[in-house]
Amino acid sequence: ECSTDVMAAYLHESCDAELPCWGWDFSTAIEKIGINKENNVQHMFLFLGAVRDMSETENDALSHACNRLQIPLVPCRLGPVPEFSSKIISVAGYHYHRGMLGDGLVGLWKRRRSRERQIETTLSLKKNTVNQAPSHKRSLHVIAILPIDSQSLTADPSRRTRIHWCMVRLCVCSLWRSKLASASEADPSHTALKNVLTFVFNDGKKLTLEQMEFISTMAKNHKAAPSERQVLEELCRRRNDIANVPSGDISFLTNGDESFGMETFALDFTDFSTSKLHDASSKRSFRQIIDMAYSEDVFANQSLYSKRHGKKSALLYAIIQIRSGDHGIDNQMAKEVEIHNSITSSLSLSSIQIRGQRAIVEAQDGEACTVMMLQHLDYQGVLFPLLRLVDDQSDKSLASGDIILSANVQDLRKWKKKRIKDDSGKRKKK
Repeated sequence: ECSTDVMAAYLHESCDAELPCWGWDFSTAIEKIGINKENNVQHMFLFLGAVRDMSETENDALSHACNRLQIPLVPCRLGPVPEFSSKIISVAGYHYHRGMLGDGLVGLWKRRRSRERQIETTLSLKKNTVNQAPSHKRSLHVIAILPIDSQSLTADPSRRTRIHWCMVRLCVCSLWRSKLASASEADPSHTALKNVLTFVFNDGKKLTLEQMEFISTMAKNHKAAPSERQVLEELCRRRNDIANVPSGDISFLTNGDESFGMETFALDFTDFSTSKLHDASSKRSFRQIIDMAYSEDVFANQSLYSKRHGKKSALLYAIIQIRSGDHGIDNQMAKEVEIHNSITSSLSLSSIQIRGQRAIVEAQDGEACTVMMLQHLDYQGVLFPLLRLVDDQSDKSLASGDIILSANVQDLRKWKKKRIKDDSGKRKKK
């Protein structure tokens, strides 16, 4: 019998086996096919085509090599939607970060070996109940708060900082996906997630990018697969187009046609909304969407499945902040807090309740990872059902109080000083 100390997986969206790591699949897998936290997977090898899919010859060679080395090989998909290889790797990395990747691969391998129809049927029914294509349109509008003014946006390599790199990453992760550039704007998929990205500079200038319009413009200019410089040049061009537009008013984010008649939600992933900034007596604890997706208890609740299909189209605003990478405390912080408060006030005036969320992952690519995982939850068919469940649970527990979403500069500076001190202590220990 092959050891599961080393596992290999071939990744492609056409595979019929989803990685069993989410709450709806994992509890059944534990009971039926022996997935458990004691699987000692020491090495995992993931194979996927980059730019193009793996060929039949390459697949045969991979299978032959794994057989000779007695390494279990399983076909696996991370969502049914074609995505860039870099985004798939990021999702796999997040599953690994959660401690679910190795156990999931072992579960897939055991499932394939068992060949028990009853098990396959049980797992498939529970998974497909969640994964079936939504009948209503869904939209994700990411609002990114920048710690620079609009004139600091540049394509010049000598002047670029982490902020410029993050802007490019957010453009790619929010607006592009595999095979999307060749899709017809006149005939978009009714079930595809619509993505919008808004950059808000600390001088109040706003740059909103609609998914199909932005990538179509790039493709028409022979930049369907643009370089980092080409993306920044396009952003600079659009920044120049709005140079004379008055700054400050961001109510257009919610007062336009975008949210009209839609079921609307808002998640705030910024430091300004975290409980670290406030006294425990002045906040309500909101459940974390990403934790709920991995929770067996959440998916044991049958009410979640009744929320699979909303009565109308749905929209999620996700507020994030791009960090400069500099822990120094300067005058820019006050502007970021002001911008954040303006955004949350605009949403509140539109009767949209904002849920405070911690960062999905604290990492170099954390901002883009947040967007990718929200998209991935939608691909799995659970993003908006989970948001509806949070709404219902919050309505039943009003006595616990709300997270304060408007931070003042003094609170933020105290919290940031503590964060710098904690980081320094960790570095000294290392």
